[in-house]
Amino acid sequence: MHQAVAPIAPQDRSFAASLVIALARGASSDTIATIVAQNRDLRDKNAKLQTENESQRTRIASLQEQVARLSTLLFGVKRERLPASALQLLLESIVLSADGATAPPAEPADAHSQDATASPMAADAEPVSERTASEPGDAQTPSEVTPVPPPPPSGVRKRATPHGRRPLPEHLPVETVKLPPDEIPEGTRCIGQEVSYRLAYRKAGYIRLRVVREKFAEDNDDASTTVHIASVPDEMIPRGLPDPAMLAHTIHSKWADHIPYTRLSKMIARHGLDASVSTLSAWEKLAEPTARIVVDAAWEQAITKCQVMGIDATGVRVMDTPHDRRAHVWVLLADRAQVFFRYSALHTSDMPKSWLEGFQGIAVADASSVYDDLFRTPFGPTEAGCFAHARRKYFFAMPTDMRARPFVELADALFAIERDAARLSHQGRLAVRKERSVPVIEHFARERDRLLADSTVDPRGPLSRALRYSLNHWAALTRFLTNGRIPLSNNDVEREIRHVAIGRKNWMHLGSDDAAEVACTWLSLIASARHAGLDSEQYLRDLCRVLPSWPRNRVIELAPMNWIATRARLLPKELDAPLGKITIPPPLSQSP
Repeated sequence: MHQAVAPIAPQDRSFAASLVIALARGASSDTIATIVAQNRDLRDKNAKLQTENESQRTRIASLQEQVARLSTLLFGVKRERLPASALQLLLESIVLSADGATAPPAEPADAHSQDATASPMAADAEPVSERTASEPGDAQTPSEVTPVPPPPPSGVRKRATPHGRRPLPEHLPVETVKLPPDEIPEGTRCIGQEVSYRLAYRKAGYIRLRVVREKFAEDNDDASTTVHIASVPDEMIPRGLPDPAMLAHTIHSKWADHIPYTRLSKMIARHGLDASVSTLSAWEKLAEPTARIVVDAAWEQAITKCQVMGIDATGVRVMDTPHDRRAHVWVLLADRAQVFFRYSALHTSDMPKSWLEGFQGIAVADASSVYDDLFRTPFGPTEAGCFAHARRKYFFAMPTDMRARPFVELADALFAIERDAARLSHQGRLAVRKERSVPVIEHFARERDRLLADSTVDPRGPLSRALRYSLNHWAALTRFLTNGRIPLSNNDVEREIRHVAIGRKNWMHLGSDDAAEVACTWLSLIASARHAGLDSEQYLRDLCRVLPSWPRNRVIELAPMNWIATRARLLPKELDAPLGKITIPPPLSQSP
């Protein structure tokens, strides 16, 4: 029996032919060995070139992705929303699939199409995010939940946006300007008038607050005299120049309106006052230790009572010698109600681990490695992922591989469901998620697994990275299906980070590590007041008025989330006065 001879591979045929010719010509063994060695060298070089070619191809694809993203940042629209029609078609197909019906076939998208209408670089939208809304009490059961209406059918025209001038708010003061005719003939009578409104501005100003402490003398029986005078009022800055309103306005202008003190100093100078940058900075620094008491009390309560904590960080510049250095400001959002800013010189895992020590609720975060130690801590928080991060990875993979687009549309469908359920109770929202979000998530997982097994997907490309990100963090990304309190994304925290990002384009950098700690205190109070529905500047003014004389064991009553109830029990006349006595009401727990 003859053994079958394996065919000669194409790359070995030229070598075999050269060897046969050499043998036919009676070549020596040294010549044969040289030919074999040369062939081995050529094969090694060929393998090396193929490896380099593959590496260069991957690098070119990566550079193309970077160029597309940078082009968008420089010249294009930075929002990441797809056309509404695509989302509508997807929702209809998911509903049909859930009912067992057959969806109309969709045209297959070319995996590498660069059509401008489908490219994320041409999409005129922003990332779809959840809308924070007030929720009814948790006592509402799923059976009592009003069914969420299905999306409107395609082809229905949206109601036109009304045009024209809006009426001015009624609470604005009114000044009347009467315009009589140029000439009023004798014997005429007024038969009416035509009234229209303009929006006017009256320049605000500063005043000198003259504080008079009257003295009273009492003659005693022993011929001595007792002098009675009002005690020095308690203030955020003892014997300081700014009153509560001025201090609040200065701090709010920088940390809420992003006006650096160099600019604010010039604005004050237009009123004929001299307020240097160092003076303004000193005011916020001297008042901060007292204000920090409120932030620390609110944090102590949040870390023990809140159930869901969102966390993220952003970079800031800190002045140093000889060059500025990069540091980080962290944002922690407790139950989507209280906001806390924290500062760290380094972006390490020690910081979130130390801040959230003792917290055993749900921590919503992206998949950064700085949170690994936090989630590995025994009896520590449970991780919940951010679907906006997962969506963004697919979105930025679309320029190089349009097979990423269905995943973006599926994520948009999830966000649309969340918007529909935003005003429901936690139980009602969970019921809606189980009914409508679970089919979308299951479809997402099937498509992800199918593409992971597809050999045509570049293992080093952006689509593959997006697929692996979703696979590796799937348990955290789908945690929202188990609890109605858990948000689909961490967008609420990112919206708070946006205030820091806007601010650092104006004040540029922080003066020192201590200055960064001061900034975090004021940012925490302003952001928490905004979440509580308060006028943040008015809240700072009232806080600076009340806090110096408030009992230190009850400062939690002055936190933004409790301020409406606390303010209602204060005497308006005392609160409105810039200085003077504040009558402390009984604790909230003892109030009738």
